[in-house]
Amino acid sequence: MDANSAALGVPVSALMAAAGKALADFLEKERPGSKAVFVCGTGNNGGDGFAAALRMDPSRTKVALLKKPSAIRTDEAR
Repeated sequence: MDANSAALGVPVSALMAAAGKALADFLEKERPGSKAVFVCGTGNNGGDGFAAALRMDPSRTKVALLKKPSAIRTDEAR
């Protein structure tokens, strides 16, 4: 789906933002006020987790990166 979206001109960053928004909205709807920990890898799926975490209340959100930040593989995930 990512490749098809890119071929149609949808940037990866837009997909990441949409995935993050959908996840953050889901968590807030299903578990309002809960704390969240996002365990993220260094690829674009990790970037989806970062995008979701950015939309959450920072006082209730933690992000765990599985490697060093310098290992993040794509500009979009950074």
